[in-house]
This record gives sequence, C-alpha cells and structure tokens, in this order.
Amino acid sequence: MWMIRPENLQQLQLKWQDMPDSNEGEKLKEFICVDGKTMRSNNRKDTKPCPIVSAWSREDGYCLGQRAVEEKSNEITAIPKVLESIEIKYVNP
Repeated sequence: MWMIRPENLQQLQLKWQDMPDSNEGEKLKEFICVDGKTMRSNNRKDTKPCPIVSAWSREDGYCLGQRAVEEKSNEITAIPKVLESIEIKYVNP
C-alpha cells in the first residue's frame, strides 16, 4: 500500500462514491457486514484494550470503515457512526 500515491486512492474513493448514482451502481448491491472486535496489545501491559466496530464488504473482502467504541459505551452505539462515515444509501429492492 505504501507504493500507492494518496491522490490516486482519493480519486478512486470519489469514483466509488459516485458509482451508486450511475448504472454501474447495480454491481454495488451487496451486503455490508458489521463486526466488533477488541484490539489488545501484548507488549504494553499498562494500556487498556481498544474495542472497535468495523464495516466490511463480504464480496470484496476489504474494510469500508472503522470506529473506536467510546469509553463507557457499547458496540451498538458505534454502529450508526460507522455506517454514516461510509455514506451508504439504503436501496429498497
């Protein structure tokens, strides 16, 4: 990934976001999976585990967005924030 220029990634991201409004948007009708995990560090004993919620594409196998769960909260409150960050639109079949 370090070999890819950030400008190229940004152009691809913008193109991907515009795709649902085009005819090619039919290809994007897929499932977005939401999952919570707790990130732990083996090297640092003094840090707390960090719970995160991820939204990922099942068909393409990559992460669309992640959000850390706020302290004294649970994963359910972080899910809407993750979905807002990837700007998905619900299409009624």
